[in-house]
Amino acid sequence: MNLFLLTSTTLVCFALCAEGVLGVTSYPDNPDSKPPTQWSSMENKFQQHCSPYGISIFAKDWPRDKFLHACNMLAQLLDNDQDGCADDTNVVKTIRASQSGMALFPKDKDSNYDLIAETFNGQPLYVFETQLGCSGSNESRNCRDAAIEEIFHLVTQKGLSPAYKTDFAECDSKLNKISTMQKQMDIARGGHFVSVPKNYPDGSIYTYDDKTCDYSCQTTEFIYWALTSLLKGQDSSQISEEWKANTPAKMQSELPGMVDLLRNHPNTMVLFSANGVLPGNSATGATGTYNPPSMTCSNGCGLDGSGCGSQGNSFDIDICSLKVGPIVPTPTPPSPITNPTQRLNVLRQNHRNLLPRQRP
Repeated sequence: MNLFLLTSTTLVCFALCAEGVLGVTSYPDNPDSKPPTQWSSMENKFQQHCSPYGISIFAKDWPRDKFLHACNMLAQLLDNDQDGCADDTNVVKTIRASQSGMALFPKDKDSNYDLIAETFNGQPLYVFETQLGCSGSNESRNCRDAAIEEIFHLVTQKGLSPAYKTDFAECDSKLNKISTMQKQMDIARGGHFVSVPKNYPDGSIYTYDDKTCDYSCQTTEFIYWALTSLLKGQDSSQISEEWKANTPAKMQSELPGMVDLLRNHPNTMVLFSANGVLPGNSATGATGTYNPPSMTCSNGCGLDGSGCGSQGNSFDIDICSLKVGPIVPTPTPPSPITNPTQRLNVLRQNHRNLLPRQRP
């Protein structure tokens, strides 16, 4: 299109709509949107914001192409069949009720916490670990995109796990309370270990040895390894020291119960089905693999956030006891915290299970 032929009004719209200012948002190339009012304090600190299915992604000092990749990565994980409707509305409602989303920073430093609103549970992701063209089946030892893992953690830890507690919960570690998925993890680890053992038993499949990663954290990592291996997204040369079942055949042979849980559970996540696809297998990442027909969904949860449940707004949200379904928490004003040290400690506590793992 020749811009010189456009009217002045159209030129203004061209400039503003590209940033979502006038509410014209579209995927994959133009996902920008205004943040929810309750997080308006973050708007001047983060230059970019998108909200696929009503879930906020804030980006500070991020390259445009990597920001687009992150927005479309979350969108395609939630809408894996690309029909413009969230595959499982309960998962999306739960993420929104838990006030969770992504906070994209240029570097990993403590001062990042000062930029996040007290009621926003932000999963951090950094520029340096986000690599276009290295997601899904494109991943290799020397080419890895951490965006797919960190955004996947948001979906499972803050969505799937509390929405389907019996089978996918990550919170409990007591043997008589653990979920079906955690029982499968115990099989993979060769026993029930609340903390990381000095040595895993011979024959263990899952042997992650970071002692800062508690039982809940181990569960978060376990479902990531299991599903991405089932969808042909793991390179054994990179992960063999902590994960042995890195192909669909090995998953079926070593962990048939986990395969059955992912494939046959009554949740409606297309990502977990036999038709599931890992996003981002293109030179432009997920921007090149996600192409929905519409921003709205006539009978469900749409990209624009309609039909996706209410946004939570409570300071003391507890993801482990969160109730989900048609009824979601009524937004309530957060309790103010004025002491800077107390505020930082509380934010760190809220984000304790959302810290990203460092990978080689």
